[in-house]
Order: sequence, then C-alpha cells, then structure tokens
Amino acid sequence: MLEWEKIAENFVLINVRKEYNEGPYYWTTFYYYKGLIVDSGCPHTAQESASFIEEMKLDVRIMMKEAASRLETWFEKGA
Repeated sequence: MLEWEKIAENFVLINVRKEYNEGPYYWTTFYYYKGLIVDSGCPHTAQESASFIEEMKLDVRIMMKEAASRLETWFEKGA
C-alpha cells in the first residue's frame, strides 16, 4: 500500500507499508525532493513505488544507492 503527501513544491513524502491480517504491519517512508529519491521504501513495494514515480511524472535525476538498487529493475523493464 502506498500513500503520499505533497509537503511543498518539488517535495513529496511517500509512505509504503506491509500489511498483515488486513492491517498495517509496518510503514517505511521515502522522499522525493527536487529530482532526488531518498531511500525507496520496502523492497516488496518496489513495483508500486516505481509505478507511482512514473504516473506522477516526477523528474527523478538521482537516486541514493539503496533506492536505485531496489527500483532500477522496474524502470528497465518499463513497469
């Protein structure tokens, strides 16, 4: 599950969560700020996160290493 909030111009907070028994098990937050993705959330939400980034047309220019390793496969496959 993914929820987001625009904090300011070019600054988006994105919460992703793992569910268990139809409720939140834990949350992870990552951020988009002026072309930079910081972290990337839970590994199991990589596809949903990549789709969100594409649908929102975020101008991602740089990803921190951890984020890149989780999401690069989805971008390459055109997910």
